[in-house]
Amino acid sequence: MEISAEEALLNELIEKHGEIVSLDLLSKIIGYKTVAAVKYAIKKEQLSINTFYIKGRKGRYAMTRDVACWLIECRKNNSQVTYPNNLRVKGK
Repeated sequence: MEISAEEALLNELIEKHGEIVSLDLLSKIIGYKTVAAVKYAIKKEQLSINTFYIKGRKGRYAMTRDVACWLIECRKNNSQVTYPNNLRVKGK
């Protein structure tokens, strides 16, 4: 049985990063240059990925599944996909 590109992305992210990601890792996955940029986007409600705190741990976290869904929605909502400057894509 063949899996969809969406399922493949989710599986890859979970396999590589686990079920939750820190803001540092989130910034890298979604192409933001800094954690501060992600925090600013969250504060200004420009980033619709739900983040949360974990008692006894520093910083915010996001569910990997939410990150994958956000990436998929971004791709669906844009007719032309652009890649962040720091992302190297094979063949590009």
